[in-house]
Amino acid sequence: MARSERDNFPGRGPRRYVLGLESSGRLGGAAVAEVMEDRVILRAEQLASVEATHSERLMPALHAVMEAAGVEPEAVAAVAVSQGPGSYTGIRIGVMTAKALGFAWQVPLVPVLSLEALAWQARAVTAEWILPVLPARRGAYFGALYRPAGGGEPAQWEQPVPPGRWRPQELLAPLAGAQGRFCVVGEGAEGFHRWLATPEGAPFRDRAVAAHWMLDHLRPGAVALLGAERWRGGAAWNPLEVLPAYLRETEAERRYAGREDEGRSGVGCKACS
Repeated sequence: MARSERDNFPGRGPRRYVLGLESSGRLGGAAVAEVMEDRVILRAEQLASVEATHSERLMPALHAVMEAAGVEPEAVAAVAVSQGPGSYTGIRIGVMTAKALGFAWQVPLVPVLSLEALAWQARAVTAEWILPVLPARRGAYFGALYRPAGGGEPAQWEQPVPPGRWRPQELLAPLAGAQGRFCVVGEGAEGFHRWLATPEGAPFRDRAVAAHWMLDHLRPGAVALLGAERWRGGAAWNPLEVLPAYLRETEAERRYAGREDEGRSGVGCKACS
């Protein structure tokens, strides 16, 4: 979809708003970001505890932020959505909702990995490394290791450990030979800090920087702003092309293949490639 086609419609003002949908974690919701000539601005955000009721609370949150920002569908340029990893049901509902909006409004989608958005939301922390983590069962985490040097956004940062399913020692292995402190963020942060308190985590314990509790949850505003930055840079996906990024096989798939969950996969984001 060419930029000229997606920015304007005959008789209507320029499309300059990007909606953000987040339903991959326990705290989700919707947000509206405005794309200005030189920056993006968060115009409205509504948080909702969507862990058990994604389908019931996501659309009301979306309607609320559009009303608060005074945005009509005709002014929407794109829909950004957290595509995972995280809650299997939440990711599926969020991506399907974004697809439906994209088709209905004839606008592109901007998929955002929840790990990237978590890291981007924490970019102002006083640490050289950012470690977003989400619980993945059996002592493993969905996570990645970022070094936000030189500005930009997570896709442009140094990334010695790519998004995947890892054990704590695998996520921190590159820091054994590197300097600097790290900050753990995301809904897996509490469990990760418990691991740091064990003898196995002792070598890294004193290098961890405490984060504000709100950085343990991905905010829809971060999804909207990061999506708006990417859309402003030319990112635009056909709704048909956007898939959930679970970064794991489902339990049914593992059983069908006769494999046990070993707690580590190290897979990348196939849905983003």
